[in-house]
Amino acid sequence: CSFDIHDTAAKAFERRDPRGTYKLLMEEPYDRMIAHELLRLATTRNGCKFTSLVHYPSATSLHSFDKRDAVPIELKRRPMKTKYFGEMRSSAKKTARWHKVRAHYVANSMMASLKASAADDEIRSLGLEGPDGDIWGVPTTGGLEINFSAEQRPPTELALTNRTGLTGLTFLMLETTSDLRLEILELVCIDWYFLTTQIQDLLDRVNHGSSALNKKEMVEFFAMLLSRVIDMEGIPKLLNVNLSTAQIRLLQSRMGASFAVLVGAYNGRYRLDLSNLCDRICALRLAQVDNMEQKWLRSVFRRKAEEERKHSKTDRSHEAQLETLLIRLAEGGLSQHGNWTSFRNVKFRGAPVSKHEFPGKFFSHALLDPEHHHGALEFDFTSCSRAPASEKGIGPHALQRIGELCSLDMPTEHMESAADIASQIFVRSH
Repeated sequence: CSFDIHDTAAKAFERRDPRGTYKLLMEEPYDRMIAHELLRLATTRNGCKFTSLVHYPSATSLHSFDKRDAVPIELKRRPMKTKYFGEMRSSAKKTARWHKVRAHYVANSMMASLKASAADDEIRSLGLEGPDGDIWGVPTTGGLEINFSAEQRPPTELALTNRTGLTGLTFLMLETTSDLRLEILELVCIDWYFLTTQIQDLLDRVNHGSSALNKKEMVEFFAMLLSRVIDMEGIPKLLNVNLSTAQIRLLQSRMGASFAVLVGAYNGRYRLDLSNLCDRICALRLAQVDNMEQKWLRSVFRRKAEEERKHSKTDRSHEAQLETLLIRLAEGGLSQHGNWTSFRNVKFRGAPVSKHEFPGKFFSHALLDPEHHHGALEFDFTSCSRAPASEKGIGPHALQRIGELCSLDMPTEHMESAADIASQIFVRSH
């Protein structure tokens, strides 16, 4: 093992924020590691891509990148099956059903059940195509000049921890002293993603070992892992099975606003302290949801406009609906500033933020830069997600039970009218 490594980059490589420009020499082990890691992220992480990639075959130093020797490389992603939620190439109709696609790939996850070698083969088969149509690999000689971008989007199944990785993590937590195992878990949570079934399996094995997690450690365990869960729909059940009501309340207090967001409750008024890690996680998760919903909304409005345009050619009664849809398309759906986003009334450090800066530039630059990890971020978030139209509105008894759980004193005589209001809101949202 050699520690004689010199970082030739302007700063140490950060997997959580890989954006930037890189000049890499393939004869340098550290530079070659960065190139391989960027390729892995572009292949497996939703929103990560090479915006430009140039190979200099004869480069031997950072000063010998000769433009006359430059070989631009354009990489293309191979069409992905719908089980790989996120960067999939499909019809607008399928894209509009991304909630169903997401549920499908989570319920039938393949990556989580594969050994590391098989997972690598699967990912390699889905690798990025080079100009010759073959899977592109990092060259062994010369230099690479790279511009790399990373948008906030929900992770795909390709980012999941495989069976070999989960087995290794379980072994480390069983064989490590109790005071160090949570530190190991914290390191793992920098770059790993899990299904709730994987977390339950890990927890069961650790708690059946020689030293089970105590009540306080259980809260810390979930505080670290919840933000790394892909199938968020399973989080409420996971918590109810493993934690008491008091522990869940302690976890909620520990995680702040991010707790509600991670269990799927997005809508609300937020005031986030960006010096707090949990608040930054909350903002970034909302950015992921918003980014995907923007794509979904655009595809829905375009598809409906195309359908109405076809119908209007034979039936003039469809012209009014077509005109409304075209206006919505031009105005960015129902967004506040015509940019399709669910963020509204945004202020950062007390000052309004323009639509040109938020959410795009803010989440791709400011929030990920440690120099900006201070100050309050305030906004309203109104997700476009709705319950299925087949669902029934809430009844008075269920509403009363919710009030009791929230320690709200709601008189019984007002319950039925409140339930009627809730039902009407549900109906009108569709």
